[in-house]
Amino acid sequence: MPHLQGLQAKLEKMGVILLGFNPADDKEVALRFLQQAGVTFPTVLDAGPQARRVAHELYGARGVPAHYIICNGFVVDAWMGFDAEHARAWAAFERLGVAGSRP
Repeated sequence: MPHLQGLQAKLEKMGVILLGFNPADDKEVALRFLQQAGVTFPTVLDAGPQARRVAHELYGARGVPAHYIICNGFVVDAWMGFDAEHARAWAAFERLGVAGSRP
């Protein structure tokens, strides 16, 4: 999570929002984890069956971390796994014309 927190600090300066989504843990477990990890970006907590269906069936999230770049309501890129340099995210932002995409 620290790598995402660092990414959020850069994205915020560009007017981009990093939004976390946890469709697995109950509220108390998730909030405790977010607090311990020092996460300050907004995170949606919903472990209900519909949220799980959206994550697993519609977006294909089969593990964590799962990443999605969404622009105007459309998923423009999605991938699974950890990338400390966020190369795929920066490439997607560049394709979208986000000014100053590369740090």
